[in-house]
Amino acid sequence: MAMFDFYRARYEDAKFFYEVDTRKKFSEFRDQLKGILFHEKLGTMLDKMNRLEKMVTKLCLALEIDEDLLPVVGEAASLALSDLATAVVTEFTALSGIMARHYALRDGYSEQIAEALLEITLPRFSGDVIPKTDAGMVLAIGDRLDSLVGLFAAGCQPSSTNDPFGLRRISYGLVQILVEKDKNVNFKHALEIAASVQPIKVEANTLDDVYQFVTRRLEQLLVDNGVSPEVVRSVLAERGNDPCLAARTAYKVIGLKYDPNSRLDIGLGDN
Repeated sequence: MAMFDFYRARYEDAKFFYEVDTRKKFSEFRDQLKGILFHEKLGTMLDKMNRLEKMVTKLCLALEIDEDLLPVVGEAASLALSDLATAVVTEFTALSGIMARHYALRDGYSEQIAEALLEITLPRFSGDVIPKTDAGMVLAIGDRLDSLVGLFAAGCQPSSTNDPFGLRRISYGLVQILVEKDKNVNFKHALEIAASVQPIKVEANTLDDVYQFVTRRLEQLLVDNGVSPEVVRSVLAERGNDPCLAARTAYKVIGLKYDPNSRLDIGLGDN
């Protein structure tokens, strides 16, 4: 009975918060992101989303996304993570993205935009689903690049025992998206795009640190998927700047090992 009362009370809370949220248009919540601090050196969540808006066109070009999708990506970026300011998500944080999609559809935004607003949060953890749409993929990649570059520049690199911003999880999710979506990208260029919109100076050695940090997560991803550490290190030495290409090459090497008659040319010396 006590458990029933607990869930009933939580339902009543959720119903109340939902009613509060739906008195406004979803777009009105974006401005409230200025009340949520991301980092003292990097500004609020509104500042972070403004940076994302500035990044998405260049990211679309870098990822070779269809130009016809640019308006969708741009409009989705203008609403991204606005649900963090809603009463429902403030109380039930696990619903971030889910409520953004719901409120966007409720206000008449397209399915493409609504789906991208959900997919910016994906993957939430190792092995989680990744964005299915290109618009969602661009937002998810951009948000993670901004976090990695900005927080490293602000001196928030993880230690062996402490990772308060979850940067290992963020970078693992980033390479998971690139590999599983089979998207080639010059990763160092992508880091430079993120660096160009930061409110603090990003030194060249900081970008190198981010690159090495993400490359280690790519190494972990490939090992988790059954590639030997020796093969992974050899491939990453040549092709680490394109996580997707590195993964394809590593998987091809595995195929060669299990097929001694194969004559596939993996071209490790090629760029």
